[in-house]
Amino acid sequence: MRKKIISIILVGIMVHFLFACGRTESTETSNTGLELMQDEASENVTIQDETSREMPDWLAAYVDYLEGMEDFESYYKCSFLYVDGDDIPEFVIDTSTYETACTILTFHNGEVGVLQTGGLRVRYIEKKNLLCETSGQAGEYADQVYSIENGKWIYVAGGKYISEFKDGLYVDKFSFEWEGEKVEEELYWERLHHVFDEEQAIVPKQYIWCNNMLSQIEAGDFAWVWTAEQDTEEETGEVIADFEYSDEYIPISKVDFASYQNEMSGENWQALSSFFPVLLEGKTFMAEHCPYPGGYTDDFAEYSINNLYASWFPEYPAEFILDRFVLCDLTGDGQKELIVYSDFSIGLYCIFHKEGDDFYAVYMPVRWFEDLQTNGIYVGSGGAATSYFRCLHFLRDVFWEEELAMYDWDYNEIGGEEVSEAEMGAWIDEMMVGEAIWYDARAVKL
Repeated sequence: MRKKIISIILVGIMVHFLFACGRTESTETSNTGLELMQDEASENVTIQDETSREMPDWLAAYVDYLEGMEDFESYYKCSFLYVDGDDIPEFVIDTSTYETACTILTFHNGEVGVLQTGGLRVRYIEKKNLLCETSGQAGEYADQVYSIENGKWIYVAGGKYISEFKDGLYVDKFSFEWEGEKVEEELYWERLHHVFDEEQAIVPKQYIWCNNMLSQIEAGDFAWVWTAEQDTEEETGEVIADFEYSDEYIPISKVDFASYQNEMSGENWQALSSFFPVLLEGKTFMAEHCPYPGGYTDDFAEYSINNLYASWFPEYPAEFILDRFVLCDLTGDGQKELIVYSDFSIGLYCIFHKEGDDFYAVYMPVRWFEDLQTNGIYVGSGGAATSYFRCLHFLRDVFWEEELAMYDWDYNEIGGEEVSEAEMGAWIDEMMVGEAIWYDARAVKL
């Protein structure tokens, strides 16, 4: 088992760099100039006379704070957002790491107010003076709502939910507290949404690298473009009109799902059948790229099974190609998820979760989701001899990934702490309980 886990496959490294390069190019392309967001009443105005434009006090204060950060890193990014109702934007510094999370600044009467979040998931209701952050790790999570009063961040309300610990893993079965009072899950979300309406919430957008912003300011570039914040559609690829399906490349509509019923347990067949609306009936679902450990995925886009490729490939077949699938309770809530794998191009895993009548999914490339165990643990390759042991969680329209352990050459880590090779081996023997059963796709016989 261990030899299989540490095997070196170059395609994993290639996929990692292809994805990273793609993301970098997208970021650089969308941030060629520094853009600040104003309210809906504003028209697009370009300041033509740079010499007549001085740095506003609020921006100078934000720059001073940014430059004074002791642990500033080149990968920090930032964005402007309008939380309260005035014309001065708030400023978020996203460190992209769970340990340092986000710092959110506000400016009032010459002073900066600072909110340090405990996590990376931040959203706000624009101009309504409400911001909510979700934080937590290792089975305990919290939602906290804030507003701004006289330039200071004021706590409004919040609660937390704690996961059950079972067989050495945190599972998605939670006990809930709101303002220190134990409540049922339904009441928890009711109280949170009474204070903070998630349907109106947006996440910070139009991020730029902090270094890029500082460089522009140092160069005296104050030709700001003031514009209303807008969502931009991602570029999508094109369908390959002449794509040839075969016994190797089986389109989803030709998979003989009925033939699996006799070889599956009743539980597995029932679980598989619950996903037929997505697989066979064209029902749409909300999906996004799988988050890294410590991050959250909640900014979903709507897809159908056949256009899921559009998020990943510049050209793709008209139908989803199914190579194999598996059913496994990844989130520990007693309900099995469906994982499908397509071997088109570099390969793509998609993990489906059903919540009531709604479907959600996260997707990731080959080598990031291997050796799936019946207890929901899977392995991701970091290239060379690096392997990560992870599990996936889902709760209330949010996916997050938990890193349980990792090893890299002569370094071993469990739960964030360094351990010996012997301790790592014992942990693997205990936690890797047996691989889940995958079903190879087979076409309907004509």
